[in-house]
Amino acid sequence: MKITVNWLKNKCACSGGIFWFKNQKETDGLKIVKKLINEKRPDWASWLITFLMDRTQLKHYSQNTVYLYRTEMLEYGIQILEQQA
Repeated sequence: MKITVNWLKNKCACSGGIFWFKNQKETDGLKIVKKLINEKRPDWASWLITFLMDRTQLKHYSQNTVYLYRTEMLEYGIQILEQQA
């Protein structure tokens, strides 16, 4: 999907996200998601990816995101505990 400034405004993107978008050249949605992840903006990448998905994909994504987040947090907690041991 091609992303434009107008598309972002119609989806109520934040002003920071629109500013970032204007200052880069990519317009392909999936490539932008990957670029945002590489630039340490998973919050914006997560926001965008939900608009790129159809209903079935979005349902699968939302169901699994919670599990993956919890798993990562548990792994991080284990690392903290192991460092103290």
